[in-house]
Amino acid sequence: MGATITCGKLASGFKRSDGTVVYVLFEQTYESNCYPHTPKWSAVAIGSYQDVMHFVFHVAAVCEGGMVRTPRGDITAQTYIKGWKRALAQPVIMPDVAVRLKISDSWRGTIDREQWEAAKARLHSTGRNDLVEELEAGREVLLSLHSDAEVIIAVYGRFGPFSPWRIVKREDTVAEVDKSLVPEPVIGRVRMPSIRMLQVSAYESEMLQSVDGGPWKLAGWRYSAIGDFVRQVAYPAEMACTGSAKAMIAAYRELMQAAPLAPRETTVTVTVSPPDVNKYRVQTATELAQKLGYAAEGQPIPAQYTVSIGELEAADPNRDKHVVYNATHLDENQCDWHVPGMVSSNGSDGEIVSSEQAMPIEQIALI
Repeated sequence: MGATITCGKLASGFKRSDGTVVYVLFEQTYESNCYPHTPKWSAVAIGSYQDVMHFVFHVAAVCEGGMVRTPRGDITAQTYIKGWKRALAQPVIMPDVAVRLKISDSWRGTIDREQWEAAKARLHSTGRNDLVEELEAGREVLLSLHSDAEVIIAVYGRFGPFSPWRIVKREDTVAEVDKSLVPEPVIGRVRMPSIRMLQVSAYESEMLQSVDGGPWKLAGWRYSAIGDFVRQVAYPAEMACTGSAKAMIAAYRELMQAAPLAPRETTVTVTVSPPDVNKYRVQTATELAQKLGYAAEGQPIPAQYTVSIGELEAADPNRDKHVVYNATHLDENQCDWHVPGMVSSNGSDGEIVSSEQAMPIEQIALI
């Protein structure tokens, strides 16, 4: 499987009539499994600071699994985010450019016909029904990037069906840094959730996690758990307190690396076929019951069964039946994990991360 290789980052922006800043991010990349390896610039995000950083954090999350790397090799989520902070500390000017919209059958067109219904819904959300009528009549619509920013962001921004590479190019930017476009740091305090983590098995990297004293749930493989944390916890924290994400991701990573094995008495109660669980997961729970000897093949499977981690490992001494793997790849709604006692030696303490620990974005970029 290939990976996206990131080679360069450029942040640009412009001010709307009300003084708010719209950012356009450009990234230079190539795909590791496509030859020749020729890096190309593409517009990857457009919108407010919150919008474009949503893109940044979501890509940072997949860095953990190796799907985004640099030419030198793997990178962490923090490194990817730091690269964009550096770019946003030196934003160049995005001048007003003409944006031509037209429905076409080309996947490179400004509006791909296959995604027209989604684009139409976004245009309606801005009240521009006139544009919908023009486009459905087969005519080209001419917009201004600056004056029509609301419409353009609706279709090509965070909630739109298309990416902005369809409408703007890096060559459109002016190679002049405008410090007035640098995002203002958000001064605040955010709380690091109280998290406890355990490794399910010495043979699998699946993690169990309890957040703020809640039930134990599977967090997935290590890279997946960190990715979810980056998206779901670190991103909103960063939007509330500039610089907090770096500390939080580092703390979460340390917590995971120090996580002990779950007690072998830890149990999971499996409900084979709860509502809204797909057939594949039901089949996995069924096969697991058979591997554990709860029913012979072709015989009725109990609707619910409970098994300990120790029993899972004992049922697969050669680790060739994938018993632990099956148990850790069920739907969340199928599993009720119980850990006997609490592991008090491992867990974050719900620490407060304040703006005193965070630095202005221009300083963060230099770390």
